[in-house]
Amino acid sequence: MIQMDDDILNVAKEVALEAGKIMMDYYGKDYNFSCKTDNSIQTEVDLKVDNFIRETLLHKYPEYSIMSEELPKLNQESDYMWIIDPIDGTSNYKHEIPFFCVSIALMDTKLNEPVVGVIYAPIIEELFYASEGRGSFLNSQPIFGNNESTLGDSFVAFGSSRKPVAVREIIQIYSRIKKVNHLFRQVGAAALELCFVACGRISGFITLDTNPWDVMAGVLIVREAKGIVTDFTGEYFTIKSPSLVASAPKLHPNLIEILKTAGGRQAD
Repeated sequence: MIQMDDDILNVAKEVALEAGKIMMDYYGKDYNFSCKTDNSIQTEVDLKVDNFIRETLLHKYPEYSIMSEELPKLNQESDYMWIIDPIDGTSNYKHEIPFFCVSIALMDTKLNEPVVGVIYAPIIEELFYASEGRGSFLNSQPIFGNNESTLGDSFVAFGSSRKPVAVREIIQIYSRIKKVNHLFRQVGAAALELCFVACGRISGFITLDTNPWDVMAGVLIVREAKGIVTDFTGEYFTIKSPSLVASAPKLHPNLIEILKTAGGRQAD
């Protein structure tokens, strides 16, 4: 894994900020939208933002591949791959709920590790970012997770895919954790929820069957902020992991234990 230079990080930050401007140009206005095969929403804004990010990054780094939520993968073989979610929290965006963001990660494809992560929430003007080995930041200020250790006193968020098996599993987990934690809730934008773990606003986030574009930038930001990210069994989280737990270090063992007793999915 090479040390990412400032130029790559700065390009990703600039692209995320410009993408945020496009989101805000359409926010609260009329635009076209449709439902995808999994019943999730795709808006014309998703596509506009996705196209802008892809075109800009491809121009700057033509040798890197690109994976994004809305469009086909580009340049299949490459040592590095951009992973893009043009709007994480599209349903929130469409309903004018101010909890959404753009997420951009750069992966080392040989190691399957994120080396750059940038997440921008335009409506609150918060830019989270990290590069491998250099810490995590919010609007230029270093960030770290909190010191919560007791599950009952912690704000923990959750999510899952729409797949029936994932829905059944998250219902089981919800019924178990909600009995001991009244702050266990779904907010609806995994990338931003991971950032909130990184800066200590929430203590943990769990999700099932998530996509790489939803979490890979956030995974790096949490880890560089000294948080822990694993699967539900406590194994190191990778792009292939079927489940994710991100939390403050002291809380993590408690979350893993309750997920095991709730019947949470084991690693493949």
